[in-house]
This record gives sequence, structure tokens and C-alpha cells, in this order.
Amino acid sequence: MSLFIDLKFINMVSVKLDRFQKKDDYLFNCRCPVCGDSERKKNKARGYFYRKDNDMFYRCHNCQYGTTIANFLEQVDHLLYKEYVLEKFVKKDEKPEPKKEPNPEYAFDFTPDFDKPSRLIDSLMDRLDTLPSDHEAVRYCQSRKIPEDQYHRLYYVDDIRTLSQLNTKYTQALNIKQPRLSLPCITPDGQLSGLTLRGMRGEKLRYIQLKIKENDLQVFGLDNVDTNKEVYVVEGPIDSLFIDNSIACVGTAFGKVDKLGLTHFTMVFDNQPRNHEVCKLIENQIDAGEKVVIWPEYVYEKDVNEMIMAGLTQDKIKYIISSNTYQGLEARLEFTKWRKC
Repeated sequence: MSLFIDLKFINMVSVKLDRFQKKDDYLFNCRCPVCGDSERKKNKARGYFYRKDNDMFYRCHNCQYGTTIANFLEQVDHLLYKEYVLEKFVKKDEKPEPKKEPNPEYAFDFTPDFDKPSRLIDSLMDRLDTLPSDHEAVRYCQSRKIPEDQYHRLYYVDDIRTLSQLNTKYTQALNIKQPRLSLPCITPDGQLSGLTLRGMRGEKLRYIQLKIKENDLQVFGLDNVDTNKEVYVVEGPIDSLFIDNSIACVGTAFGKVDKLGLTHFTMVFDNQPRNHEVCKLIENQIDAGEKVVIWPEYVYEKDVNEMIMAGLTQDKIKYIISSNTYQGLEARLEFTKWRKC
């Protein structure tokens, strides 16, 4: 089954790979999307998918980049990567359980009121600033250097299975008892629309996104910003905790920022010039005439939290962002240089 899933997703991602071709049953070739192979010789194709035991792997014989199919998909197509992880690492763990009576431990003691998120969230999870300093979730946030004044926006759930009550379509996916850090997405009018669940123990699936209202955009921080000021739009909810007046667009929400009704905003994408999907998102925003941050070459970390972990202060990051915000033709020129880094 593992090999079958690898082959399935290699074929699915093949439409994004230049000069992709099947060499053998378990050998495929393409131009490397990581290094780009040769710009002068467009016929060069030195990236290979190959079989080892019961799994497929990828290696480029130009840049020597070698990795698993999961990591390859994360670089090339993040949405496809999420589907792959769910199918390979979550669904395979599902086992039929004998029919039994519902566990009263997981039952609501009231009818969920989605228009009152504090009551709904507090009934299922513990707010981080109410937990002892030696609690696992608190220690995790300390290790990520998350400011304590942001703890009131974060929650801890000791069993993600309880959250399937918010949307029963996740019952099968949330079938393993597992603690997670929870970052709730709350709309400007105070309604709970979804949860971002972050693993804390090195889980293969680092993030789980749970939608409560299917048609709502999943955005963390909309309830916490002043839309009359400049709003900074980042990729990761944790990253937004280090930038004043910022929000984090989760999943496909990044491509729908125009639907949020923001008047003044700056797009702060991750610093990943080799990531095809990130580059495409930046290009789309530049084409739309929006302001974007193009990270300078002396910044090596891939996101804001990594920059904090590397020793940069919040003030320093704010200065870098303000000094490297571009728009229009200038953004296009800086983006072209950044991609070549």
C-alpha cells in the first residue's frame, strides 16, 4: 500500500514537472524543480524518482538533493503534500472499532454556540495562560520563544478526538488520541470558523486544519487586528504572534485575501525561493499590485519563527519587513533576484 500511494502521488505531481517521463515501473525522470537543472540546456533532466524497499524516493544528480516523496511534495505542491500525508500516515492507522455506546466523556453538556467562541472553546480546551509553567504545551511555546503576552490566544487540547464534535466529517481523520496546541480562527464578528492544531511531539502530520464553517476563510487573528492600520498577512499562525497587527491565512485563504475587506495590508510570505508554490503566490500578489515583502539575502531562515529562534528580535524583524516591502515593477525586480538566491 505504501508503494502504491507513493506512485499515485508521483503521477499526480508529474503535471508540474518539466520533461517528466517514465523510465521503468519504479523509475521516473524529470528536470529538478529544486535547482532547475540547467538554464542553458533545457533538455537536461537529472531528477529521478526511484524505489528502495517498499517506498519511493527522489534524488537530483545535479544539486544532489535527495529526499522522501513527502518532503518532495512539500517543496513542490503544499496542497498535494497535505493530501499525501493524510492518505499515507493518517488513514493507514485507521482500524475498524467494535460498535459501542458513545463515550459520555466526549459529549457536549450544552448545545454548541458557534457565535460565542469563548464559551465553546473553553468547554473543550484549556487556554494556555491558565496552565502551569511546567505544562507540556507551555514548555513547547517557550521552546518556540512565543511571547507570554500571546498565551491568552492559544489553547491546549489533550485529545483531538473530542474536537470531531465541532464537525463530524473529521471523525475518521481525528481517530487517534493525541495532544495538540490549538490556534482558533475567529471571524471579525466573533464567530469560531476553524482551528489550526499544531503537533508538539514530532508528529509526522505537524498541522491539522479543522473547519467548522465550511464557507468561512480560515484566518487566524482577524479578531485581534486594527483594520484602520497596516495589516501584515503571514503564512503561519505562530509567525503572526511575533508581528504586531498581523493575521495568518491558513490553507487556500492566501489566494483570497481580497475577500477579507482589508484596506491597507502587506503580504509577508515565507523566505523559500526554491518553493514553487510560495513563488507562485508571491507572483500572483505582485501581478495584483499588492505590497509584498521580499526577504534580503542576509536572512537565511525560512519563516519569522525561525528568525526569532536564530536570535533576531521582533523589532529587528519589523525593521527588515518595513525596509524590504515592494510593489509594482520594483517588487517584480526584487522577486526575480530573490528567486536566484
